Amino acid sequence: MKKLLILIFVAVLGSCTKQLEKPFVKNTVEVDLVKVKKEISPTEYKSLVRYIKIHKHLILGETYKELVKKAVYYDGFKDRQEKSNQEAVDELEGLE
Repeated sequence: MKKLLILIFVAVLGSCTKQLEKPFVKNTVEVDLVKVKKEISPTEYKSLVRYIKIHKHLILGETYKELVKKAVYYDGFKDRQEKSNQEAVDELEGLE
């Protein structure tokens, strides 16, 4: 009986680990994202979903924590690139 209680305790404790530490698996992504959404900001969640859609074949096995960091960086880079492109267009329009 004592062994059974210990096994149950270990199983429950193991299932309580943060979802962000779980590796990305395509078969469970929908369920995982519901749980991950509770642990991150709405902005991070939007970035993560976009990042997964774009890179889904390249990210197998990476943790959601790693993916959130990459997604936020990717969105920031994309935003900086778009701003730089707009500044270049504005500069060219000023030359006309």
